[in-house]
Amino acid sequence: MALIPCSNCGGKMSDRAEKCPHCGYAPNILVQQREDYALAYDPKKSNHTLRIIISIILFIAATTFIILGVNMFKKEANSSEELYNSGIEALKNDDYAQAEMLLLSASEKGSTDAMNELGVMNLNGIGVKQDFSKALEWLKKAAEQGNTNAMNNIGYLYYKGMGVGKDYSKSFEWYKKAAEKGNAQAQLNLAISYLEGEGVQKDSSIAFEWLEKAAEQENAAAQYNLACLYQKGIGVKQDYSKALEWLKKAATQDNSDAMNGLGYMYLKGTGVEQDYQKSYEWFKKGAEKGLAEAQFNLGICYAKGEGVQQDYDTAIKWIKQAAEQGHENAIKALKQIQK
Repeated sequence: MALIPCSNCGGKMSDRAEKCPHCGYAPNILVQQREDYALAYDPKKSNHTLRIIISIILFIAATTFIILGVNMFKKEANSSEELYNSGIEALKNDDYAQAEMLLLSASEKGSTDAMNELGVMNLNGIGVKQDFSKALEWLKKAAEQGNTNAMNNIGYLYYKGMGVGKDYSKSFEWYKKAAEKGNAQAQLNLAISYLEGEGVQKDSSIAFEWLEKAAEQENAAAQYNLACLYQKGIGVKQDYSKALEWLKKAATQDNSDAMNGLGYMYLKGTGVEQDYQKSYEWFKKGAEKGLAEAQFNLGICYAKGEGVQQDYDTAIKWIKQAAEQGHENAIKALKQIQK
């Protein structure tokens, strides 16, 4: 052990002493602290940690960028659909100028539904001047991009000869394109083409197959027509129970032809027990929806008192409504009444 001067006060102190006995100064504490710091700080470990932190930050930034990009893409992708839906809403509200503007914007963003709707507007003169050539232009633009409603509508143009020469063969071709892609309305139209032999050789069996496809997609008109085939045994074995089943399905979808058909089955007791009350009720439902055939049948129910109390005034009222729609039997009946 040796005595050394204190670096703070100059007094003598042991070289092993932690503090100066005169002033209390502790010369080795700061050194120890610096040594501790030196031991704690490892440049290699620090660089590794820094690299990890930087990697995490870059990963988070990249992920955030991707998420933002996907969200922006989704927003852009949905914008055409939103414009289309807004356009349809404007149509429902009879705001045709707004509807056309929105549908045009949607079509510019690639909405084939909007293109088809613009075609329909021009076809029927809804909010715009009727223009068959423009209608066909819009419909073809949508059809070329796979829109089956547009394909079906083009088939209708050729079927009716609207803006184009009437051509059942072309009509059939367009109906077939859409039908094969699963469009229920086109399947119905294709079936009728086969039933009537329009643009194709008549074939009731194939017609039945296409009607069944459309009916299974809840197309009410197809369900009604399918019931008629079952009822008459056209393209399929006659089956009144199946006819009744499909008529009821169509009637639940407010198909007035099906309502009238059910009324007739109950009136005649075809495949069901004869029931004038049910017959009257179904004729009444169809008549109230404006179907001339049902109005005439309802008038006869009142005239004969079948399923309802006999009432000639009410009978004449319904028969007259049917006659005003050009129903031939109703017109003849009115002439007989007026004699």
